[in-house]
Amino acid sequence: MSTTAPAAAPFELGLVMAGAVSAGAYTAGVLDFLYLALDEWQAALARGEPVPDHRVQLRVVTGASAGGICGAIALSEIAWRSEPVAADPGPRCANRFFDTWVNRIDISALLGSSDAMDQGPRALLDCSVLDEVATSVLQGSGLPRQVPWVAPQLDLLMTVTNLRGVPYSLGFQGSTQRDGMVSHADHVHWSLSADGQAGPPAALRLRWDQLGQSTGAAGLMPVAALATAAFPVALQPRVLRYDFAPGRPDLYSLRPLSVGDANEMACDWGPAGPPRPYEFLCVDGGVMNNEPLELARRCLAGAQGYNPRPGELATRALLMIDPFPEGEALAPDYSAPAQADLLATGFGLFSALIQQSRFKPEELALASDPEVFSRFLISPVRKDNQGQAVRGSASGIASAALGGFAGFLDRGLRLHDFLLGRRNAQQFLRAHLDLPAVNPLFDSWSGAAWASGWQHEGVHGEAMLPIIPLLGRAALPIALPDWPQVGRARLAEVGDALGHRYQHVTHGAIGHYIPSWLGRVAAKLLAASQRDAVVAKLGQVLQTELGKADLLG
Repeated sequence: MSTTAPAAAPFELGLVMAGAVSAGAYTAGVLDFLYLALDEWQAALARGEPVPDHRVQLRVVTGASAGGICGAIALSEIAWRSEPVAADPGPRCANRFFDTWVNRIDISALLGSSDAMDQGPRALLDCSVLDEVATSVLQGSGLPRQVPWVAPQLDLLMTVTNLRGVPYSLGFQGSTQRDGMVSHADHVHWSLSADGQAGPPAALRLRWDQLGQSTGAAGLMPVAALATAAFPVALQPRVLRYDFAPGRPDLYSLRPLSVGDANEMACDWGPAGPPRPYEFLCVDGGVMNNEPLELARRCLAGAQGYNPRPGELATRALLMIDPFPEGEALAPDYSAPAQADLLATGFGLFSALIQQSRFKPEELALASDPEVFSRFLISPVRKDNQGQAVRGSASGIASAALGGFAGFLDRGLRLHDFLLGRRNAQQFLRAHLDLPAVNPLFDSWSGAAWASGWQHEGVHGEAMLPIIPLLGRAALPIALPDWPQVGRARLAEVGDALGHRYQHVTHGAIGHYIPSWLGRVAAKLLAASQRDAVVAKLGQVLQTELGKADLLG
């Protein structure tokens, strides 16, 4: 090793995990490999091997929807790291990244009938398995481990869509009137440290050894993970509750909204003050903020207010993991109806609102700029070792079909995406997550015999060095996984489960919404008469969409 003292300040990383529906398996694979790479590097340093000796620390983790669930798992795998998954271990696996996304969240469980119907259907799918996952994933045995590549203060933020809303208002010069508005794009913010004292005033503060507790700020984490992923109608909405202590400011009043370079908009609860407690119903955080780049940027920038962008000056960077960076393609055969029916207009408006809320070109453009070294993007790439595209969907990911829900249909699809995430993460760390050699981060490399072996050429011919070097198991080649297929026998099983779920949901709705005994009997007979047609129609949609994506075996 070099005898030169390492750089005083570590390079800080922030993870931004976009909403992904069933492609959370891809994000999980990326994280599993990232953790492996960091652990193998630290192990080599601890053994005194002649390897890069600069420092890197994870500082902030943000996520929306499936990305939010991955954020919760990311904390758990920091605290109680399990063996990384390089090949399919089967249906029993201690690795939380793999077990949650590949083994447990499957259509067989989501089409179950364990959810209560006493208050009518809460969602089209049975969310009981998600409750079990959220409760178990944050549990671990023994005290959390000490991790050198985790910053002394680690922030976790999950976006949620707050259906109650938070009131704000703006005043105008020369007028006593204020312009009121309500924000529904919300997030839950935890700050973890050894003593539970670090973090901004508006964050929920936790000690690492409190992770997994069922009360207080720790108890809110599994509920928020379910809330951020509560896809409207399909999955059950969740209730979050803040117990603002009497006489203490609420979290929202401590978290003003930025409305310009020098202006902030304060929370305005009115004369009565904030509700105590403040409860609110939540659905999927991706509806309002599917790619929480700005939340991560502000946390990472801290008091400085910005993250240096030039390669020779960069000290921090955001890593965005997005399984669907291409968004939704416009239908080529679209024809505007002369007289749109009510349902078509309603569904169209809902889709337009979601897509518009995700339209953030100014935030995403920086990640694609080769001159910006404060933002990077990891997304699916399905190519062989020669860089040639091979069999697979246009997006490169198996879960993309059916609006991202395809992965729930079959374990093989999720397994493919998990393994592809690991392969893409390795390629990203090797070829893209780098800085010019003149960056002060690498000052400790000066004169080291091993330094030149890590150097490669950048896009402008400049010398580049890796931010996270690949060592040990992280350097072993990762094969491209075979493109998966869903067999017709599996589709038949899904069809049977759809029929049972249809009956469970319709009977629950009829029992709750129709008061008379005779009306319930008639409604059940009508629902039963339509069951086969509904299941057949859904089955036809599944076959068509899987066929388009070359997933039908």
